Amino acid sequence: MKRININTQDGLHGWIDVNDISFVSYKWYKFVDVPDVAIFLPREKKEYGFIKNDRKKKIQEYKIYDKYHFIFIYKCIGSIDQFLKNYKKEMMQTGGDPNVIKFNYHDREVYYHSSKLIMNGTKYHMLLFETSKNNYLEVMVDINNRNPSISEDIIAKKILFSVLK
Repeated sequence: MKRININTQDGLHGWIDVNDISFVSYKWYKFVDVPDVAIFLPREKKEYGFIKNDRKKKIQEYKIYDKYHFIFIYKCIGSIDQFLKNYKKEMMQTGGDPNVIKFNYHDREVYYHSSKLIMNGTKYHMLLFETSKNNYLEVMVDINNRNPSISEDIIAKKILFSVLK
């Protein structure tokens, strides 16, 4: 196996297998229990817990979890711009990083943010994008380890970005 040495902006450094970066491995499993959403996971479905909640009339919440990651999927009705405005305001009030990266993926505007949860100090990654007019999807992957390795962080990002496929 070919390994490369990487250093991240977060100060993490080490060696990683080339197969662990930049694409979803053919060995990953497609999780399709969330209507109209497919996400790829590194282990079989039976190794994950799954919870569905209708938090409010405007939000359907799905949670997929194992001992490594907690994945939140929110199907929301409303303005993505209003969500971003409120999210950035909340980040500034709690001392979090309010910077959200906007990019285009297959003619779709996508928003990405990475930070630490205030309540427990674990790292998370978030994607946000419109699914139709006045509807959007928020996907968040929380890494359960407070000091994740480069591999754990990359796997979390691969899970997150697999929802765009």
